[in-house]
Formats: sequence, structure tokens, C-alpha cells
Amino acid sequence: MKAKLRMNSTFVSLTDADAFHLTIFSTSEFLSQLAIIYGHIWNWLTEKTFEAWVIESNFSYKNAI
Repeated sequence: MKAKLRMNSTFVSLTDADAFHLTIFSTSEFLSQLAIIYGHIWNWLTEKTFEAWVIESNFSYKNAI
């Protein structure tokens, strides 16, 4: 699958004043929606017939970010 994503608005915090910062949380939402779209295309569905909900999510990091 090849896809383009566009964000209509963004928030830049005081700590990121010189650059845009894309978090893993936003990225995981984008990827889950793309997976749903791909599932529909793969099954020859022309309308959105199902949705996925994230019930639980866990992140761990080796170092502080």
C-alpha cells in the first residue's frame, strides 16, 4: 500500500519551537486507519464496513525522550 497523509493543523509546543514533532501516538492512529483502509481494499469492499478501537496500549522506552 502506498499512501499520503496530510494534517490540517498541528501544535508546536514551547520545547519544539523550531520544528514540527510527530509523536508515536499520532503515528499509531494514522497507521491503524491505513490498516483498516487496506483491509477493505484487500476484501474488495467499496464502503467502510468496520472500525477498530484501541482498548489498551503500552509503551516502554530504553531511555528518556
